[in-house]
Amino acid sequence: MITIIPCFDIMKTIVDNNIQGDSAHDRRKAFDLSNYLMAMANVNILLTTQLFNRIKPKLNDDHIAFFQAMYRIDHATEECPDFDVEKSIKNILKSESKGRSVVVLTSNEHIYNNIENLDSGRVIYSSIT
Repeated sequence: MITIIPCFDIMKTIVDNNIQGDSAHDRRKAFDLSNYLMAMANVNILLTTQLFNRIKPKLNDDHIAFFQAMYRIDHATEECPDFDVEKSIKNILKSESKGRSVVVLTSNEHIYNNIENLDSGRVIYSSIT
């Protein structure tokens, strides 16, 4: 089982059509490929509650229902007021990497590659620039 964790920079580009350019194209392509892998293989796409709540205002009701049905939305840090998007992703990345391989989709790999107690042998960073 593989878990793909798209970070905020990726999801912001997915839901905001005003973001243009080669980098935006590459981010959208990476997310499209993640969805393809989810459909064709034993792959999950995981979003933290904090990340989902940040992009939710940009989604219509059909998109929200789709996200909730298709993606795993982790609620582990939902009630933690000091957990922002980055901290919640770091937390779930540590947890997920203990039991499965994880692909982190981000343009900011440096934010997520210095996590203590991370099973780095199971984590792949897919830097999208």
